[in-house]
Amino acid sequence: MSIKHSLRQLQCFVAAGQTCNVTKAAEILNVSQPFISATIVHLEKVFGIQLFIRHHAKDIFLTRIEKNIFTQSKLLLKQAEELQNTAQEFGNSIDGILSIGCYVMLTPITIPSLIKEFNCIYIGMCISIVTKRIWMSYI
Repeated sequence: MSIKHSLRQLQCFVAAGQTCNVTKAAEILNVSQPFISATIVHLEKVFGIQLFIRHHAKDIFLTRIEKNIFTQSKLLLKQAEELQNTAQEFGNSIDGILSIGCYVMLTPITIPSLIKEFNCIYIGMCISIVTKRIWMSYI
């Protein structure tokens, strides 16, 4: 079964249902009134039901049965917003372990300032420091 409506179309339906007015819904969503009207007609065809009772081409009202579809649409839009927020939070976060390799003699000079700056930017990340001794022989 393929879905034949979009979240944007459900936004139009919900805005129209909340305001009981196509023009006000268009203003809220910053689209044209004909766009809202066409979207409602499309959804009515897709769902196979009349979503609104129209009065004098001005005010619209949800039918008693379609209030359930309205409620489900609002819930779906809220869940879609929560999904987007969650994805953005994960997309903006960095986690894991940062491994820094440094020679033993340079570690006390370079690492403390790096760690301090890094911890200010990436709070809660773990840092692993790997040091290595260098043996030099002069001939």
